[in-house]
Formats: sequence, C-alpha cells, structure tokens
Amino acid sequence: VQVWPNIAAVTPDGRFAIVTEPRQERPEGARLLRDIPAGKRVSVVDLSNPRAPRVVHGLDVDGPTSVDIHPDGRLVAVSLLARGEVALIPFD
Repeated sequence: VQVWPNIAAVTPDGRFAIVTEPRQERPEGARLLRDIPAGKRVSVVDLSNPRAPRVVHGLDVDGPTSVDIHPDGRLVAVSLLARGEVALIPFD
C-alpha cells in the first residue's frame, strides 16, 4: 500500500486545514491500488470548532497528492501526481 506524505496541512494560525484526496473511493471489486481512480479534490476545512470541523471550500484538480502551506499562510502548494506538476494556489 502506498502512503502519501502530507495529505493535510494546517494554516499557521491553526484555523484551517487543507486536505487532498489522493485517491477516490474504492470501486467495487478493486483489489490493487491501480484499480482505484486518482483523486481530484482539495478541500478547505474550518477547524475553528475542533469538535465539529466543516468543509468550507473545495477545488477540483488533477490528481492531488501532497500539500503544504507557505509560512505566511497565503499560498498553498499541491503536488499533482497525474501531471508531474505542483499547483500554487493563493489562499485568503
């Protein structure tokens, strides 16, 4: 089983988490990792109430894997496995 590093990153102020979806839900009958379609979602989760985190925004991208946030909190970097690129996404 392949494990992705950094599928979630928390903003410097601790208020939000950015979470990637490296793979979609496993289809019935899938037995190998290659049988599971690549993910396509990056979600912003509001952590202001730790007992009830909630998704407040989402963005579809092509094959997101790992994620990190710039120390100033204004830029998110997402690795795109399917394209071999890194997407830089402004974060307000």
